[in-house]
Amino acid sequence: MHHVEGVEDDIKSWLLNATRERSMRALAVRIGMEPSTLNRQAQGGELPVRTLVAICRSYGIAVLPMFVEAGYITDAETREGTIAAALETATDAELMTETLRRVQAGKAGAVITDPIDVGALSDDQLRDMPMPRKGDLALAAGNDQTTDDEDTSTP
Repeated sequence: MHHVEGVEDDIKSWLLNATRERSMRALAVRIGMEPSTLNRQAQGGELPVRTLVAICRSYGIAVLPMFVEAGYITDAETREGTIAAALETATDAELMTETLRRVQAGKAGAVITDPIDVGALSDDQLRDMPMPRKGDLALAAGNDQTTDDEDTSTP
């Protein structure tokens, strides 16, 4: 934890607020730690990762935001390695290939496999829908090779 003045009080206040506990003793008992050990760690100015994780698990608190609050990692680092980050960086071809793999394996959900109810779409939505390109259709068909004579018009 990166607090400068009153480090021990800051840590204690922060932990008690995060856990909604009334005392450090109650917090320590709940995580199975000797109260004197937890107090000593708080006095040190930086809780060991193991202690912070034990607190998070015991109280059902998300670990990553607590690590950010404690100063162990940055907010940007919490997004590294997430599904959202992977989806943002995946190419269209990678996304379509994974979708096709799921369909072929019978693991795709109804949102992918059920027909689209175009009747529920407004005229504006239909008008703004982009026309598929040759590469889009080839990839959706499981063929990453296209030919110039492919018909890409919609029925």
